[in-house]
Amino acid sequence: MRILNLEGVPIEIFPDVLCSLLHLHYLSLRNTKISELPKTLKKLICLQTLDLKGTYVAQLPPQITELRKLRHLLAYHYYTGRLPPYYYALGVKAPRGIGGLMELQKLTYINANGDALILKELSRMTQLKRLGIVRLRKEEGEVLCSSVEMMKELLSFSVASVDINVFLDLESMMSPPEKLERLYLRGPLRALPGWVFTLTRLVRLRLRWSKLGENSLDQLQGLHLIELGLIQAYEGAELNFNRGFTELKMLDLDRLTNLAHINITEAAMPNLQKLYIRSCTELLQVPEGIEQLTNLKELHLFDMPDSLISSINSDRHRVVGHVPVVRCYNKHDRIHIDL
Repeated sequence: MRILNLEGVPIEIFPDVLCSLLHLHYLSLRNTKISELPKTLKKLICLQTLDLKGTYVAQLPPQITELRKLRHLLAYHYYTGRLPPYYYALGVKAPRGIGGLMELQKLTYINANGDALILKELSRMTQLKRLGIVRLRKEEGEVLCSSVEMMKELLSFSVASVDINVFLDLESMMSPPEKLERLYLRGPLRALPGWVFTLTRLVRLRLRWSKLGENSLDQLQGLHLIELGLIQAYEGAELNFNRGFTELKMLDLDRLTNLAHINITEAAMPNLQKLYIRSCTELLQVPEGIEQLTNLKELHLFDMPDSLISSINSDRHRVVGHVPVVRCYNKHDRIHIDL
């Protein structure tokens, strides 16, 4: 047997019999209740994919470093709760020697856990195309940046701070992976790292908890982004789209609690198709210039002030008459209204 998919099977303990499947290439335990991997896992020397997404595994055993053919290691689940930060990824603790898995192409998510040596070992994984790091401390940023610089094939990079109040320090990266297409930064930033603006292939950028100030996003308008998400990431009162974002198709603005005005000029975001605005409580009017977004197909408003909804209802044809789908969602009533 080479492929075994146990996704969603109601098991809590790793079945010992699996480690006798010596020719296994693919093993998925996704969304099971397994919380621990056995030492005998090392017998699966042909294993290329190990999917632990949605399980309760919090620590990888040292024996996993003997699976030298492993290419895809997905080990995380999401926390959702009533307290900030509400929703985030929980990764796994990696053993020393993890850097020996040099065939890895996907590795998500590893807990930094204050272990700079683990982050340094990642520099040996030069074939990585996707990397996710969580619980990064400010002082570990330089080590991580040094390792990521070695990953010339990297397409997707995700990093989250150890706490929503602990700054990410990623400024030291001088030569970021040129092929990077997707970037996810979760944590406060003094400013956007300068290397972000050099990523000519970047198409998706999501910033969360960044606490960026007024006009801090201006340089992004020159990138070739297709998707941009700002989740509790901007503290300015105005967002001005003056130019650029010529290829942007999706914009998501979520919980920008100081945002009172969005201004869009004729030259900005000509290809925008989907606009999501969520819980921006100070935004009382629709974005000025929204009528110039002639390719906008969907406008979704989540938990927005009544005055904003009223401004649309009072003159829908003039304001958003060109948008085929306009919807307002109320999470308390669990309903949406087509406007």
